[in-house]
Amino acid sequence: MSVGITQAGPIQIELIEQHDARPSAYRDTYSPGQEGMHHVCGFVPNYDTEVARYQNLGVAIAHSGVSGEMRFCYVDTRATIGCMTEVLEECASTRAMFRVIAEASQNWDGTDPLRTL
Repeated sequence: MSVGITQAGPIQIELIEQHDARPSAYRDTYSPGQEGMHHVCGFVPNYDTEVARYQNLGVAIAHSGVSGEMRFCYVDTRATIGCMTEVLEECASTRAMFRVIAEASQNWDGTDPLRTL
């Protein structure tokens, strides 16, 4: 998959492209050749409590994993809000990475859109 991330004011935008047809949390929403909004996302102060809250509401966990020191999951909220919800564990290193993305976007003049930070 390829991921492009940018910032528009306080909103972070991820453009995600899966390059194969294998099952995934992305393919659960869009078949090859389709596109659209996949998820909204937010940090939570207590990951286990938030995941349990969704599960107690009967909302399925579509995918979960760990990235660095941060746990995350996609909960299948498509029936209620039209897209998945990504739950991110509050984590200093991920907050720092997101801060770098936000800062790089603040004064961007529209040139050189493909940058590695």
